[in-house]
Amino acid sequence: MENSLKKRFALVIGACALFIIACTLVTSCSKSAKGFPVSTVGSIEEISIDRLGRLDPIIVRFKAPIAFPDAIAKAATFSPAVEGTWAIRDDRTAEFTPTAPYRSSSSVVLSLDTGLLSGKTAGAEGFTATFRIYPAEFSVVADGLYAEDDEAGFFSFSGTVTTDIPVSERTASGMVAVRLGKKGAGSKLPVEWSAGDGERSHRFTVKHIPRSGSDRFLTLAWTGDPVGSKETGGKSWLVPARDAFSVLDINTDDPSCLQVRFSDRIDRAQDIRGLVNVGSGNQANVRYSVDSNVVKLYGTDGWDGVPGVTVLEGNGRKILARSRARRVQRPRHRHRRPRLPPGALLRPD
Repeated sequence: MENSLKKRFALVIGACALFIIACTLVTSCSKSAKGFPVSTVGSIEEISIDRLGRLDPIIVRFKAPIAFPDAIAKAATFSPAVEGTWAIRDDRTAEFTPTAPYRSSSSVVLSLDTGLLSGKTAGAEGFTATFRIYPAEFSVVADGLYAEDDEAGFFSFSGTVTTDIPVSERTASGMVAVRLGKKGAGSKLPVEWSAGDGERSHRFTVKHIPRSGSDRFLTLAWTGDPVGSKETGGKSWLVPARDAFSVLDINTDDPSCLQVRFSDRIDRAQDIRGLVNVGSGNQANVRYSVDSNVVKLYGTDGWDGVPGVTVLEGNGRKILARSRARRVQRPRHRHRRPRLPPGALLRPD
C-alpha cells in the first residue's frame, strides 16, 4: 500500500514538472515585447519612422559607438517574430532588413537590449519601438482593346499589374481574370504574362479575341487577396459586332495625350482633322498620330485644362461620341503625415 502511494505521488510530481516545463516553453515562444527597468531611448540619435512599407528596413543610429556590435542579433527581438537579418553599417548604425514582407496593416514591436550592446547584463536596460505597417497596395491598369489585323476580326487586350512589393508571376496571375460574353460574366480567356517595367510590375495580354455577329463584353476582374489586400474590382469593355463601326473609348486621363479608340483600324493616310475635334479652338494646333485603332491627339501649344473631344461620322455631320471638357483638379491638401521613402530616419524625441 505504501509503495503504491509513493508511486502515485511520484507520478503526480512528474506530471506537475512536465506541466511547468510546458508552460515555460509556451511562454518563451509567445513572449510579447518586453519592457526594461532603465530606458535608454536617449542614447538613440535617429531611428526609422514609425510607418513602414512591407519590405522597408529598420535603422537604429546611436549617439555613441556600439561597444559589442556582434551582440545585435541577440539584443534585438521582434513581437510578433519577423524574418530578417541585422547588419552593422558603421560603428554607430545597425540596420534590420526583412527577408519576408511584414504582415499587411499590422504592428511590429522592436525590443532592443542596449545593455547587451555595451557589455552589461541582459534585460538591465533598453527600449522598445512600435512600427505600424502600411496596408498592401496594388494597381491594375488596362490599355484597352487593340485591333490586331486589317479586317479587325480580332482584338488583343493588355494591361499592367503593379504591387507594393516584388511578387512572382504566379502570384500576379492570381490577381486578375478576363472573361468574354455577357457583361460581368462569360467564358474565361487565357492570359499571357511577361515582365513589366521593374520587379514590382507584371504585364498581362489576351490575344485573338474574336468579334462575333453580336455585341459582347470583355470583363476584367481583379483581387488583392494573393498579396494580402482586401480590395477587389472589375471593369467591362464593349466588344462590338463584326460589322459595327463605333467609338470604343475616349480617354482623357492624361491631358498631354488624349486617346480615341475605335472598333476598327484607322487608315494612317486618312485626314483625321474635321472628324476628331478637340475643344472649340483652332484645330491646326492639334497633332494626330494613328496606331491601329487608336488615334492619339497632342496639343502643340498645350491646353487649358482637359478639352472636350468630339468624334464625327465620315460625312462630318453625325456625332459618334463626345467627351466633356474638364478642369485639371488640384490635389487636396490633407492634414496627415506624408509617407516618407524607405530608410527615412527621425529623431526619437
